[in-house]
Amino acid sequence: MPRKKFQISREKIAFLKAMPLIPVLEGLHFYVKKDRDFHPTNNLKTIRVIASEPCGFQHEIVITELLWFDKRENKGGKGAIDLVMHLTDCNFQVAIEKLIEINTSLGSGS
Repeated sequence: MPRKKFQISREKIAFLKAMPLIPVLEGLHFYVKKDRDFHPTNNLKTIRVIASEPCGFQHEIVITELLWFDKRENKGGKGAIDLVMHLTDCNFQVAIEKLIEINTSLGSGS
């Protein structure tokens, strides 16, 4: 039986990529704690969070709007899709499915 082709509009991809990163982390069941001792040097919108996986592994993530960098893994990206792919070690399609589920649970449904 042929596999169903994965289709999603560019608009939907752009919407999912632009989802706020903290709610995405929480939607992945990470415990997120803002580092109050962090003081950004360039962009005052930059924050650092410790995102703990349910198994206990912690990521130290610096976030500036949609840009993120995982200091412990030495990897960064732009947007929620890249973040989900990095943290869950999944492909693009699975990341999209996870973000749609998170978006639905947040009540946006867009």
